[in-house]
Amino acid sequence: QELDEAQREVLAARKHVEDQILTMRCPRCRTAYLDFEGCCALSCSKCPCNFCAWCGADCGADAHRHVGSCVAKPAGVDGVFSRVDVVERAQKVRRAAALESFLGGLGARTREALLREMLGTLREHYSQVLRVFGV
Repeated sequence: QELDEAQREVLAARKHVEDQILTMRCPRCRTAYLDFEGCCALSCSKCPCNFCAWCGADCGADAHRHVGSCVAKPAGVDGVFSRVDVVERAQKVRRAAALESFLGGLGARTREALLREMLGTLREHYSQVLRVFGV
């Protein structure tokens, strides 16, 4: 069955949310990254990019200097190493901001349909974003 234009818009928006916002990626080649081993100066497995776990900035050949002074680094984190739960919380904050921004740019009908479709996925970790849009 073919999708109508509204359904295609919702499907494209969902794909964007899942692939580009909720999945953390290399800022240069967009390869998904999953493994975090304590150092917040991350290296892409597919390209020569080194990037910051806190803000996602492409830092070129070495991210250590940037990571040590990144403005997105939570208070109390010293140096370039951190616990996984601290990094996950910081990345969740980044994803929530990106999600809120993306949803705000959608038309109301597309946004409402998307939020209905993704409610189960978003409710557990992004309830504050859902509240912004009255869900």
